[in-house]
Amino acid sequence: MSTLAGFTAQQVREFVDAYEQAPYGTKAAWLTDNGLTRHQIARFRAAVFSGDLERHLIPREGVPMTTQARTRQHEARNGQTPSAQIRAQQARIDILEADLAREREISDALGKAIGLLQQISAHEPTQPQTPTLHRPSTTPGSDS
Repeated sequence: MSTLAGFTAQQVREFVDAYEQAPYGTKAAWLTDNGLTRHQIARFRAAVFSGDLERHLIPREGVPMTTQARTRQHEARNGQTPSAQIRAQQARIDILEADLAREREISDALGKAIGLLQQISAHEPTQPQTPTLHRPSTTPGSDS
């Protein structure tokens, strides 16, 4: 398989897919971790979205911004349709909602436990009674 700037077409496609799925604010770190520059990924994205990757062509510097239609075409080719993305996000939301419900139950149980402890401590005497020590009385003048 021919290489594209030192990478195979499949590797470039995987880089672009992973980069596109990286959350906002983490893309620069992702580029650093993968040893790529912003310039390289921009050229790779342009090649993938314009359909030139299969012909092993990398667009020149003056390539216009990728349109949403091209992005959707790319996603459709790779099985990442918007409805598949929505289903994946809905599954993640369901998991997070279940976690939230469990955390709320834990929080309620802890609140009840704290309330019981406060009730118990309210019925206890405020000052703990210390036992008084009875010392044998010593009378003056007696040496022991």
